[in-house]
Amino acid sequence: MAYEIVERLIPFSSGNRPGTPLVPREITSHRTGNPTADAMAHYRYFSRPLTPRRPASAHYFVDSGTILRIIPENERAYHAGPRANAIAIGIELCENRRPGTPGFLEAYRRYVWLHADICRRYGFDPRTRIRPHAYWDPRNRPDDPVGLINWQQFLRDVAKELGAM
Repeated sequence: MAYEIVERLIPFSSGNRPGTPLVPREITSHRTGNPTADAMAHYRYFSRPLTPRRPASAHYFVDSGTILRIIPENERAYHAGPRANAIAIGIELCENRRPGTPGFLEAYRRYVWLHADICRRYGFDPRTRIRPHAYWDPRNRPDDPVGLINWQQFLRDVAKELGAM
């Protein structure tokens, strides 16, 4: 099943969108670490001016009803440190639904589909071009999808979805 991607770009004035060119070579998978916010709540948050926090963003936020692109794929986002930001598209899984609930399962389906869609468009092999946040920063982080989802099953699900496209 194909899903619609809604584009609502955050302004450059927020300080969270550098406008620096990106040629994607990988995908970095995240989770938001915020159990109360959907994709639009994250858009609103990252649209606001920075002070006093440091720059942060991602290309996509995915919840049970929306795949939201807030930074174009050909621009860098601030999602996993300088090395990852220079080569990877950042995708965030919203946690506003508990794992195992219908809402979470729908968000997960959309998350899998988006990863597969990007792999298809760029010719990426999901086994070698999708990285969890911890690949770039191995500290125990609340924004790594491992722990919320089974990473190996996720990669299998993306490969299966990619084969169905």
